Amino acid sequence: IMPPTRKIEKNNVRVRLNDEQYDKLQLLSAGVGLKAFGGETLEERLAFEVENNYPGIEYAPKNDINKKRVLKKIINTYRKAARAQLIMEDSTVMDELMNKSSQLNDAHNPTNFSGR
Repeated sequence: IMPPTRKIEKNNVRVRLNDEQYDKLQLLSAGVGLKAFGGETLEERLAFEVENNYPGIEYAPKNDINKKRVLKKIINTYRKAARAQLIMEDSTVMDELMNKSSQLNDAHNPTNFSGR
């Protein structure tokens, strides 16, 4: 499993994170300081799944493929929550996303038509 990407995307707009923002994203992705999930870290959540014979697999065989799918889903859920929290907490990321979104909208919806 790869580490989180250095870019945050929202509404087809991407922003590259600086080192400090990326460090924060990695911590949040691990559940450290993440407000979602009642303070449970990613490590704790994954350990619960493994130690309790993968309760996330209800209607499929508990083989390695399905175990991997469940663990990846948990990891991706934490990453999604981490990205959302970083956007909300870091005004620079939010501003950059909004500015790029506005520029994209302006490029797709020109208001000055010259020539008919």
